[in-house]
Amino acid sequence: MPRALRTSTLETREKPLGIVIPVRNGWEHTKECLKSIYHTEVPIKVVLVDGGSYDGTLDCLKFFPEVLQIESRNATFSEAVNIGCNALFGFNSVDHVLILNNDTVVLGNALLHMLNSFDYYYKVGIVTPRINYHNSEMIWACGGTLSLKL
Repeated sequence: MPRALRTSTLETREKPLGIVIPVRNGWEHTKECLKSIYHTEVPIKVVLVDGGSYDGTLDCLKFFPEVLQIESRNATFSEAVNIGCNALFGFNSVDHVLILNNDTVVLGNALLHMLNSFDYYYKVGIVTPRINYHNSEMIWACGGTLSLKL
């Protein structure tokens, strides 16, 4: 099957990558996650949906004023993801959304490689990165395939 190629670069990309981070406590993890995604070339728009943190997570977000924070007390993970995606798509500010756990650290050019998958393979709708165990080269997960035939 031939590839359907779209071409774009970071310079020609019209909208940033949207990132939704559901969180409930765990400021130290969240801080490392945010630092890792802001050390990338990819333009991003981050929404952090807090499900009722009581450890000062929201207070500490003052160090990341560019993060849109939404408080949704007792929101489950999936509810927080939906709230964050609705915020990003509702403003028509992104074309793609990355969902990150707050204990995730994004390495190197991972975001760029994921976005390039959308550009290189026109019919791709979902991508997933390789996931390693913390501080290890051991792979925890490495994607998969999904084929919907309607």
